[in-house]
Amino acid sequence: MIFLGLLISFFLGHGILRSVSRQNSSFPWELTFALSVSVGLAASGLLTFFSLLLFGEFNRTFILLINAAAVIILTLSAPRATFQIDTKNFSLKKYSFNFFLILLWLTLYLIIRELSRSHPYGQWDAWALWNMKTKFIIFGGRSWPNIFQLHWHTQPDYPLLLPMINSWLYAVSSAELHRIAMTTANVFTLSTGILLFAALKRTLPLLCALGAGLVLVTNRFYLFMGTAQYADIVLAHYFLAAGILTVYGLKERNTAMILLTGFFLGVLCFTKNEGITMAMILPGILLLTFWTDKTYKSLKQPLTEKLLAGFALTVWAPLIFKIFLAPANRDISWDGLRMLPQLLSLERIEMVLEYFLRSVFDNYWQYIWIFIFLIILLGFSRSRRAELKIFILFFAVYLLLVGIVYLTTMNFDLFWRLSRTAPRVLFCLMPAALFLSLYAVWRQEDDPLDVEKNNGIMAK
Repeated sequence: MIFLGLLISFFLGHGILRSVSRQNSSFPWELTFALSVSVGLAASGLLTFFSLLLFGEFNRTFILLINAAAVIILTLSAPRATFQIDTKNFSLKKYSFNFFLILLWLTLYLIIRELSRSHPYGQWDAWALWNMKTKFIIFGGRSWPNIFQLHWHTQPDYPLLLPMINSWLYAVSSAELHRIAMTTANVFTLSTGILLFAALKRTLPLLCALGAGLVLVTNRFYLFMGTAQYADIVLAHYFLAAGILTVYGLKERNTAMILLTGFFLGVLCFTKNEGITMAMILPGILLLTFWTDKTYKSLKQPLTEKLLAGFALTVWAPLIFKIFLAPANRDISWDGLRMLPQLLSLERIEMVLEYFLRSVFDNYWQYIWIFIFLIILLGFSRSRRAELKIFILFFAVYLLLVGIVYLTTMNFDLFWRLSRTAPRVLFCLMPAALFLSLYAVWRQEDDPLDVEKNNGIMAK
Protein backbone atom coordinates (compact mmCIF):
# COMPACT_ATOMS: atom_id res chain seq x y z
CA MET A 1 0.00 0.00 0.00
CA ILE A 2 2.98 2.32 0.37
CA PHE A 3 3.42 1.85 -3.36
CA LEU A 4 -0.14 3.07 -3.91
CA GLY A 5 0.69 6.32 -2.14
CA LEU A 6 3.78 6.74 -4.30
CA LEU A 7 1.71 6.01 -7.40
CA ILE A 8 -0.92 8.62 -6.50
CA SER A 9 1.86 11.17 -5.91
CA PHE A 10 3.39 10.25 -9.27
CA PHE A 11 0.13 10.93 -11.12
CA LEU A 12 -0.34 14.12 -9.14
CA GLY A 13 3.14 15.28 -10.13
CA HIS A 14 2.60 14.26 -13.74
CA GLY A 15 -0.65 16.21 -13.82
CA ILE A 16 1.06 19.32 -12.46
CA LEU A 17 3.84 19.01 -15.03
CA ARG A 18 1.31 18.75 -17.83
CA SER A 19 -0.61 21.75 -16.52
CA VAL A 20 2.37 24.10 -16.40
CA SER A 21 3.67 23.11 -19.83
CA ARG A 22 2.09 24.60 -22.92
CA GLN A 23 4.72 23.65 -25.45
CA ASN A 24 6.71 20.55 -26.21
CA SER A 25 9.94 20.46 -24.24
CA SER A 26 10.89 17.10 -25.76
CA PHE A 27 11.81 15.72 -22.35
CA PRO A 28 12.95 12.11 -22.35
CA TRP A 29 10.66 9.74 -20.52
CA GLU A 30 13.22 9.22 -17.74
CA LEU A 31 13.23 12.93 -16.92
CA THR A 32 9.45 13.01 -17.09
CA PHE A 33 9.30 10.11 -14.65
CA ALA A 34 11.83 11.58 -12.20
CA LEU A 35 10.24 15.04 -12.21
CA SER A 36 6.77 13.56 -11.74
CA VAL A 37 7.99 11.77 -8.61
CA SER A 38 9.70 14.94 -7.37
CA VAL A 39 6.75 17.25 -7.92
CA GLY A 40 4.18 14.70 -6.77
CA LEU A 41 5.79 13.85 -3.43
CA ALA A 42 6.32 17.54 -2.69
CA ALA A 43 2.71 18.34 -3.58
CA SER A 44 1.35 15.50 -1.44
CA GLY A 45 3.48 16.67 1.48
CA LEU A 46 2.22 20.25 1.09
CA LEU A 47 -1.40 19.09 0.87
CA THR A 48 -0.90 17.10 4.08
CA PHE A 49 0.44 20.23 5.79
CA PHE A 50 -2.55 22.19 4.48
CA SER A 51 -4.85 19.57 6.02
CA LEU A 52 -3.12 19.94 9.39
CA LEU A 53 -3.59 23.70 9.29
CA LEU A 54 -7.22 23.38 8.24
CA PHE A 55 -8.35 20.78 10.78
CA GLY A 56 -5.75 21.26 13.50
CA GLU A 57 -4.98 17.53 13.45
CA PHE A 58 -4.20 14.61 11.17
CA ASN A 59 -7.35 14.01 9.09
CA ARG A 60 -6.76 10.89 7.04
CA THR A 61 -10.01 11.10 5.08
CA PHE A 62 -9.48 14.68 3.95
CA ILE A 63 -5.83 14.02 3.03
CA LEU A 64 -6.86 11.12 0.80
CA LEU A 65 -9.74 13.07 -0.75
CA ILE A 66 -7.76 16.21 -1.51
CA ASN A 67 -4.94 14.24 -3.18
CA ALA A 68 -7.39 12.15 -5.19
CA ALA A 69 -9.38 15.22 -6.19
CA ALA A 70 -6.21 17.02 -7.28
CA VAL A 71 -5.20 14.07 -9.48
CA ILE A 72 -8.66 13.87 -11.08
CA ILE A 73 -8.95 17.62 -11.68
CA LEU A 74 -5.46 17.88 -13.17
CA THR A 75 -5.99 14.83 -15.35
CA LEU A 76 -9.26 16.16 -16.76
CA SER A 77 -8.21 19.80 -17.16
CA ALA A 78 -4.57 19.63 -18.18
CA PRO A 79 -3.92 19.99 -21.90
CA ARG A 80 -2.41 17.20 -23.86
CA ALA A 81 1.09 18.47 -23.51
CA THR A 82 4.68 18.18 -22.63
CA PHE A 83 6.11 15.93 -19.98
CA GLN A 84 3.88 13.17 -21.29
CA ILE A 85 5.43 9.72 -21.42
CA ASP A 86 5.40 8.57 -25.03
CA THR A 87 4.52 4.90 -24.83
CA LYS A 88 5.75 4.38 -28.39
CA ASN A 89 9.27 4.68 -27.02
CA PHE A 90 8.77 1.35 -25.28
CA SER A 91 8.78 -0.68 -28.49
CA LEU A 92 10.79 -3.81 -27.68
CA LYS A 93 12.03 -4.06 -31.24
CA LYS A 94 13.29 -0.49 -31.72
CA TYR A 95 13.88 0.71 -28.20
CA SER A 96 14.90 -2.33 -26.22
CA PHE A 97 17.50 -0.25 -24.39
CA ASN A 98 14.64 1.43 -22.52
CA PHE A 99 13.67 -1.93 -21.09
CA PHE A 100 17.26 -2.48 -20.05
CA LEU A 101 17.23 0.87 -18.24
CA ILE A 102 13.99 0.02 -16.44
CA LEU A 103 15.41 -3.33 -15.31
CA LEU A 104 18.66 -1.65 -14.28
CA TRP A 105 16.94 0.97 -12.10
CA LEU A 106 14.61 -1.63 -10.59
CA THR A 107 17.59 -3.81 -9.75
CA LEU A 108 19.37 -0.85 -8.16
CA TYR A 109 16.28 -0.09 -6.10
CA LEU A 110 16.20 -3.65 -4.78
CA ILE A 111 19.88 -3.38 -3.88
CA ILE A 112 19.31 -0.03 -2.13
CA ARG A 113 16.37 -1.51 -0.25
CA GLU A 114 18.49 -4.40 0.98
CA LEU A 115 21.29 -2.06 2.03
CA SER A 116 18.83 0.12 3.93
CA ARG A 117 17.80 -2.87 6.03
CA SER A 118 21.12 -2.54 7.86
CA HIS A 119 19.64 0.56 9.58
CA PRO A 120 15.85 0.19 9.21
CA TYR A 121 15.18 2.93 11.76
CA GLY A 122 17.73 5.31 10.30
CA GLN A 123 20.43 6.98 12.33
CA TRP A 124 19.53 8.06 15.87
CA ASP A 125 19.37 11.77 15.06
CA ALA A 126 17.27 11.07 11.97
CA TRP A 127 14.76 9.42 14.27
CA ALA A 128 14.80 12.34 16.71
CA LEU A 129 14.62 15.02 14.01
CA TRP A 130 12.21 13.53 11.49
CA ASN A 131 10.58 10.20 12.32
CA MET A 132 9.53 11.17 15.83
CA LYS A 133 7.85 14.27 14.41
CA THR A 134 5.95 12.05 12.00
CA LYS A 135 4.55 10.14 14.98
CA PHE A 136 3.48 13.39 16.65
CA ILE A 137 1.75 14.54 13.45
CA ILE A 138 -0.16 11.27 12.95
CA PHE A 139 -0.96 10.25 16.51
CA GLY A 140 -0.79 13.53 18.41
CA GLY A 141 -4.27 14.73 17.55
CA ARG A 142 -4.61 18.45 18.24
CA SER A 143 -1.46 18.31 20.35
CA TRP A 144 0.80 17.69 17.35
CA PRO A 145 2.27 21.25 17.60
CA ASN A 146 3.99 20.08 20.79
CA ILE A 147 6.87 19.05 18.51
CA PHE A 148 7.84 22.73 18.55
CA GLN A 149 8.34 22.58 22.31
CA LEU A 150 10.60 19.53 22.38
CA HIS A 151 14.25 19.60 23.46
CA TRP A 152 16.43 21.63 21.12
CA HIS A 153 18.38 18.47 20.23
CA THR A 154 15.35 17.55 18.08
CA GLN A 155 15.73 20.82 16.12
CA PRO A 156 12.08 21.92 16.53
CA ASP A 157 12.64 24.80 14.10
CA TYR A 158 13.47 22.48 11.17
CA PRO A 159 10.90 22.50 8.33
CA LEU A 160 8.60 19.51 7.98
CA LEU A 161 8.45 18.36 4.35
CA LEU A 162 9.90 14.90 5.07
CA PRO A 163 7.51 14.17 7.99
CA MET A 164 4.62 15.43 5.85
CA ILE A 165 5.52 13.08 2.99
CA ASN A 166 5.79 10.18 5.41
CA SER A 167 2.46 11.15 7.00
CA TRP A 168 0.87 11.17 3.54
CA LEU A 169 2.14 7.66 2.84
CA TYR A 170 0.79 6.55 6.20
CA ALA A 171 -2.62 8.00 5.33
CA VAL A 172 -2.70 5.71 2.28
CA SER A 173 -1.09 2.59 3.69
CA SER A 174 -1.30 2.54 7.52
CA ALA A 175 2.04 0.72 7.31
CA GLU A 176 4.61 0.67 10.08
CA LEU A 177 6.29 4.05 10.28
CA HIS A 178 9.83 2.70 10.03
CA ARG A 179 8.90 0.94 6.77
CA ILE A 180 7.45 4.17 5.38
CA ALA A 181 10.50 6.21 6.38
CA MET A 182 12.81 3.59 4.88
CA THR A 183 10.84 3.49 1.61
CA THR A 184 10.80 7.29 1.30
CA ALA A 185 14.57 7.42 1.80
CA ASN A 186 15.12 4.66 -0.77
CA VAL A 187 12.88 6.33 -3.34
CA PHE A 188 14.68 9.68 -3.03
CA THR A 189 18.07 7.96 -3.14
CA LEU A 190 17.28 6.19 -6.39
CA SER A 191 15.23 8.95 -8.04
CA THR A 192 18.06 11.45 -7.52
CA GLY A 193 20.29 9.18 -9.60
CA ILE A 194 17.60 8.79 -12.26
CA LEU A 195 17.07 12.56 -12.30
CA LEU A 196 20.81 13.16 -12.78
CA PHE A 197 21.02 10.60 -15.59
CA ALA A 198 17.90 11.86 -17.37
CA ALA A 199 19.02 15.50 -17.22
CA LEU A 200 22.51 14.73 -18.50
CA LYS A 201 21.05 12.60 -21.29
CA ARG A 202 19.88 15.84 -22.95
CA THR A 203 23.48 16.98 -23.29
CA LEU A 204 25.87 14.04 -22.86
CA PRO A 205 26.18 10.83 -24.87
CA LEU A 206 23.79 8.23 -23.49
CA LEU A 207 26.41 5.96 -21.93
CA CYS A 208 28.24 8.90 -20.33
CA ALA A 209 25.00 10.14 -18.78
CA LEU A 210 24.20 6.64 -17.54
CA GLY A 211 27.72 6.32 -16.14
CA ALA A 212 27.29 9.57 -14.20
CA GLY A 213 24.03 8.36 -12.70
CA LEU A 214 25.62 5.06 -11.71
CA VAL A 215 28.65 6.81 -10.21
CA LEU A 216 26.26 8.69 -7.94
CA VAL A 217 23.96 5.86 -6.84
CA THR A 218 26.80 3.40 -6.25
CA ASN A 219 28.85 5.80 -4.14
CA ARG A 220 29.22 4.28 -0.69
CA PHE A 221 28.76 7.47 1.32
CA TYR A 222 25.89 8.61 -0.88
CA LEU A 223 24.07 5.33 -0.25
CA PHE A 224 24.65 5.55 3.48
CA MET A 225 23.45 9.15 3.77
CA GLY A 226 20.56 8.61 1.38
CA THR A 227 19.18 5.63 3.30
CA ALA A 228 19.88 7.03 6.79
CA GLN A 229 16.41 8.70 6.74
CA TYR A 230 17.81 12.22 7.07
CA ALA A 231 16.22 15.10 5.16
CA ASP A 232 19.60 15.67 3.48
CA ILE A 233 18.68 13.40 0.57
CA VAL A 234 15.42 15.34 0.13
CA LEU A 235 17.34 18.63 0.09
CA ALA A 236 19.93 17.23 -2.35
CA HIS A 237 17.17 15.94 -4.62
CA TYR A 238 15.21 19.17 -4.85
CA PHE A 239 18.31 21.32 -5.22
CA LEU A 240 19.38 19.11 -8.13
CA ALA A 241 15.91 19.47 -9.67
CA ALA A 242 16.02 23.26 -9.28
CA GLY A 243 19.49 23.34 -10.82
CA ILE A 244 18.49 21.22 -13.81
CA LEU A 245 15.42 23.29 -14.61
CA THR A 246 17.31 26.55 -14.14
CA VAL A 247 20.04 25.49 -16.54
CA TYR A 248 17.79 24.13 -19.26
CA GLY A 249 15.16 26.81 -18.74
CA LEU A 250 17.70 29.56 -19.39
CA LYS A 251 19.44 27.66 -22.16
CA GLU A 252 16.19 27.01 -24.02
CA ARG A 253 14.36 30.20 -22.93
CA ASN A 254 11.58 27.98 -21.58
CA THR A 255 9.21 29.70 -19.17
CA ALA A 256 7.58 26.41 -18.10
CA MET A 257 10.94 25.23 -16.77
CA ILE A 258 11.52 28.53 -14.97
CA LEU A 259 8.08 28.18 -13.38
CA LEU A 260 9.10 24.74 -12.13
CA THR A 261 12.39 26.20 -10.90
CA GLY A 262 10.38 28.55 -8.70
CA PHE A 263 8.21 25.62 -7.57
CA PHE A 264 11.25 23.63 -6.46
CA LEU A 265 12.86 26.62 -4.77
CA GLY A 266 9.76 27.00 -2.62
CA VAL A 267 9.92 23.29 -1.83
CA LEU A 268 13.56 23.68 -0.81
CA CYS A 269 12.45 26.10 1.92
CA PHE A 270 10.36 23.30 3.46
CA THR A 271 13.15 20.68 3.52
CA LYS A 272 15.76 22.07 5.92
CA ASN A 273 17.03 25.43 7.11
CA GLU A 274 19.85 25.08 4.58
CA GLY A 275 17.18 24.90 1.90
CA ILE A 276 15.85 28.28 3.01
CA THR A 277 19.33 29.75 2.53
CA MET A 278 19.56 28.20 -0.93
CA ALA A 279 16.12 29.50 -1.86
CA MET A 280 17.08 33.01 -0.82
CA ILE A 281 20.33 33.10 -2.78
CA LEU A 282 19.39 31.45 -6.08
CA PRO A 283 16.23 33.49 -6.87
CA GLY A 284 18.12 36.66 -6.03
CA ILE A 285 20.87 35.79 -8.50
CA LEU A 286 18.33 34.74 -11.12
CA LEU A 287 16.38 37.99 -10.85
CA LEU A 288 19.62 39.98 -11.01
CA THR A 289 20.57 38.03 -14.14
CA PHE A 290 17.18 38.55 -15.80
CA TRP A 291 17.34 42.31 -15.33
CA THR A 292 21.02 42.98 -16.01
CA ASP A 293 22.13 40.39 -18.58
CA LYS A 294 21.52 41.61 -22.14
CA THR A 295 20.85 38.04 -23.20
CA TYR A 296 17.50 38.19 -21.40
CA LYS A 297 16.67 41.84 -22.07
CA SER A 298 13.47 41.11 -24.00
CA LEU A 299 12.56 38.16 -21.77
CA LYS A 300 13.13 39.57 -18.30
CA GLN A 301 9.48 40.22 -17.50
CA PRO A 302 8.03 36.77 -18.42
CA LEU A 303 10.97 35.01 -16.78
CA THR A 304 10.53 37.04 -13.61
CA GLU A 305 6.78 36.44 -13.52
CA LYS A 306 7.13 32.69 -14.00
CA LEU A 307 9.87 32.36 -11.39
CA LEU A 308 7.89 34.26 -8.77
CA ALA A 309 4.64 32.47 -9.65
CA GLY A 310 6.25 29.06 -9.23
CA PHE A 311 7.84 30.18 -5.97
CA ALA A 312 4.50 31.39 -4.63
CA LEU A 313 2.90 28.00 -5.33
CA THR A 314 5.01 26.32 -2.65
CA VAL A 315 6.66 28.93 -0.43
CA TRP A 316 3.42 29.55 1.51
CA ALA A 317 4.04 26.41 3.59
CA PRO A 318 7.50 27.30 4.94
CA LEU A 319 6.37 30.90 5.50
CA ILE A 320 3.44 29.81 7.67
CA PHE A 321 5.66 27.29 9.41
CA LYS A 322 8.43 29.76 10.24
CA ILE A 323 6.21 32.72 11.13
CA PHE A 324 3.44 31.06 13.13
CA LEU A 325 4.68 27.64 14.30
CA ALA A 326 8.41 27.14 14.59
CA PRO A 327 10.53 28.51 17.44
CA ALA A 328 13.55 30.67 16.69
CA ASN A 329 16.73 28.95 15.60
CA ARG A 330 19.16 28.96 18.52
CA ASP A 331 22.26 28.50 16.33
CA ILE A 332 21.67 31.44 13.99
CA SER A 333 20.96 34.64 15.87
CA TRP A 334 21.73 38.33 15.91
CA ASP A 335 23.79 37.76 19.04
CA GLY A 336 26.03 35.42 17.09
CA LEU A 337 26.39 37.89 14.24
CA ARG A 338 27.23 40.70 16.67
CA MET A 339 29.96 38.51 18.13
CA LEU A 340 31.36 37.69 14.68
CA PRO A 341 34.31 40.14 15.01
CA GLN A 342 35.40 38.37 18.21
CA LEU A 343 34.80 34.91 16.74
CA LEU A 344 36.49 35.75 13.43
CA SER A 345 39.92 34.53 14.40
CA LEU A 346 42.44 33.22 11.92
CA GLU A 347 42.55 29.94 13.83
CA ARG A 348 38.81 29.34 13.46
CA ILE A 349 38.81 30.31 9.77
CA GLU A 350 41.69 27.91 9.12
CA MET A 351 39.86 25.17 11.01
CA VAL A 352 36.74 25.55 8.86
CA LEU A 353 38.67 25.67 5.58
CA GLU A 354 40.94 22.80 6.54
CA TYR A 355 38.08 20.57 7.61
CA PHE A 356 36.11 21.10 4.42
CA LEU A 357 39.20 20.40 2.30
CA ARG A 358 39.90 17.25 4.29
CA SER A 359 36.28 16.18 3.92
CA VAL A 360 36.40 16.62 0.15
CA PHE A 361 39.43 14.35 -0.18
CA ASP A 362 38.35 11.79 2.42
CA ASN A 363 38.24 8.17 1.26
CA TYR A 364 34.58 7.69 2.16
CA TRP A 365 33.62 9.78 -0.89
CA GLN A 366 35.41 7.28 -3.13
CA TYR A 367 37.08 10.27 -4.82
CA ILE A 368 33.86 11.57 -6.37
CA TRP A 369 34.70 15.16 -5.40
CA ILE A 370 38.13 14.85 -6.99
CA PHE A 371 36.37 13.66 -10.15
CA ILE A 372 34.02 16.66 -9.99
CA PHE A 373 36.92 19.10 -9.57
CA LEU A 374 38.75 17.57 -12.54
CA ILE A 375 35.64 17.93 -14.67
CA ILE A 376 35.26 21.55 -13.52
CA LEU A 377 38.82 22.28 -14.64
CA LEU A 378 38.11 20.77 -18.06
CA GLY A 379 34.99 22.90 -18.50
CA PHE A 380 36.22 26.07 -16.79
CA SER A 381 36.66 27.96 -20.07
CA ARG A 382 32.94 27.55 -20.78
CA SER A 383 31.81 28.99 -17.46
CA ARG A 384 31.08 32.35 -19.10
CA ARG A 385 27.65 31.06 -20.11
CA ALA A 386 24.92 32.77 -18.16
CA GLU A 387 23.38 29.60 -16.71
CA LEU A 388 26.78 28.50 -15.38
CA LYS A 389 27.86 31.90 -14.04
CA ILE A 390 24.70 31.90 -11.96
CA PHE A 391 25.76 28.75 -10.14
CA ILE A 392 29.38 29.79 -9.74
CA LEU A 393 28.11 32.86 -7.90
CA PHE A 394 25.56 30.75 -6.00
CA PHE A 395 28.15 28.30 -4.66
CA ALA A 396 30.47 31.14 -3.67
CA VAL A 397 27.76 32.99 -1.71
CA TYR A 398 26.26 29.85 -0.19
CA LEU A 399 29.57 28.45 1.04
CA LEU A 400 30.51 31.87 2.41
CA LEU A 401 27.27 31.97 4.43
CA VAL A 402 27.80 28.40 5.62
CA GLY A 403 31.29 29.41 6.74
CA ILE A 404 29.88 32.36 8.68
CA VAL A 405 27.40 30.05 10.42
CA TYR A 406 30.26 27.81 11.50
CA LEU A 407 32.32 30.76 12.69
CA THR A 408 29.44 32.01 14.84
CA THR A 409 29.02 28.61 16.51
CA MET A 410 28.54 29.16 20.25
CA ASN A 411 26.40 26.22 21.43
CA PHE A 412 28.75 23.50 20.16
CA ASP A 413 32.44 22.86 19.96
CA LEU A 414 33.43 24.04 16.46
CA PHE A 415 35.47 20.96 15.62
CA TRP A 416 32.68 18.65 16.77
CA ARG A 417 30.13 20.53 14.69
CA LEU A 418 32.35 20.40 11.61
CA SER A 419 32.91 16.67 12.02
CA ARG A 420 29.15 16.05 12.24
CA THR A 421 27.81 18.40 9.61
CA ALA A 422 30.47 19.34 7.01
CA PRO A 423 30.14 16.00 5.13
CA ARG A 424 26.37 16.51 5.07
CA VAL A 425 26.76 20.00 3.60
CA LEU A 426 28.89 18.53 0.81
CA PHE A 427 26.45 15.64 0.36
CA CYS A 428 23.56 18.03 -0.34
CA LEU A 429 25.60 19.87 -2.99
CA MET A 430 27.18 16.83 -4.65
CA PRO A 431 24.45 15.73 -7.14
CA ALA A 432 23.98 19.28 -8.44
CA ALA A 433 27.75 19.86 -8.62
CA LEU A 434 28.15 16.64 -10.60
CA PHE A 435 25.41 17.68 -13.02
CA LEU A 436 26.72 21.22 -13.52
CA SER A 437 30.34 20.15 -14.04
CA LEU A 438 29.44 17.54 -16.68
CA TYR A 439 26.96 19.88 -18.36
CA ALA A 440 29.66 22.57 -18.63
CA VAL A 441 32.03 20.22 -20.46
CA TRP A 442 29.52 18.82 -22.97
CA ARG A 443 27.22 21.79 -23.50
CA GLN A 444 27.22 22.73 -27.20
CA GLU A 445 27.47 26.36 -28.28
CA ASP A 446 25.00 26.13 -31.13
CA ASP A 447 22.30 23.70 -30.19
CA PRO A 448 19.47 23.46 -32.75
CA LEU A 449 17.08 22.90 -29.86
CA ASP A 450 18.05 26.29 -28.45
CA VAL A 451 17.20 28.01 -31.71
CA GLU A 452 13.83 26.29 -31.85
CA LYS A 453 13.01 27.28 -28.27
CA ASN A 454 14.20 30.86 -28.72
CA ASN A 455 11.98 31.31 -31.75
CA GLY A 456 8.96 29.58 -30.26
CA ILE A 457 8.28 29.34 -26.56
CA MET A 458 9.41 32.75 -25.35
CA ALA A 459 7.68 34.57 -28.15
CA LYS A 460 4.37 33.73 -26.47
